[in-house]
Amino acid sequence: IFYVVTGLIIGDHNRSEVPLQLHTPANYIVPNFCAWFSHTINLMDSNLNIPPHAMASLSRPMEKYGKKYIRGFKNKLTVRSGYHKKPLPLSDMLKGEIGRVVRIMDTDYGIACSKIETATFSAGRVVQVLFSIHDLECAGGRTGATLIERVSPGDFIKFNAVKVENVESNERNLEYLATRALTGATLENLRRVDFRQDHAARPSDVPPEKYVNFRMVVSQILKLEYTTQEKAIVQEILPSKNCRFALYS
Repeated sequence: IFYVVTGLIIGDHNRSEVPLQLHTPANYIVPNFCAWFSHTINLMDSNLNIPPHAMASLSRPMEKYGKKYIRGFKNKLTVRSGYHKKPLPLSDMLKGEIGRVVRIMDTDYGIACSKIETATFSAGRVVQVLFSIHDLECAGGRTGATLIERVSPGDFIKFNAVKVENVESNERNLEYLATRALTGATLENLRRVDFRQDHAARPSDVPPEKYVNFRMVVSQILKLEYTTQEKAIVQEILPSKNCRFALYS
């Protein structure tokens, strides 16, 4: 063990992005804490357990940082003001993003998830998107009158989408409505159509009835628990930008 944590964010289902300063220099850590850290590591056995007799004599950890750094020296150890209470806004439009199909709701609607890059969260933030059979193209020759005949959970999906206004914050981060979508069993299936050349629809271009349908369907979706399959797909999702690079490089 050679590292000590200097900044930590505990996840909340990707509902928020906290721009924590993660470039804390080692010289911010006081010598007494370094000595306590080394002592604790030396007490561990080969299984990384501390024997009970040693645990009883182990003191509480020393203060990790000097007082001037705790006060916020150069703002290095603080979360930027204003981000404690509200999440950062997402883009109004998504174009050519890539994700995975999470769930088929009925004959017409499905849910997809994608890890999209944002201004302050380049690794990607997971969002969910509602898509309809009426905006869907399928790669790989799958046909059918209903969505479940043409798409399966876990399929790859490429899409354009708009953000729906005034959607209540929810565990799924389901705030986007797809305006065009292409699905396929493999990432390679999505290569045949390049959405990057699209004129992406703006929120004002979407017919009002689609927003009405979105709210009706989403109100039912939010009553449902995550399935084991959904959780697995969301956990395995790769950043959209990585998928685009794989397709177009």
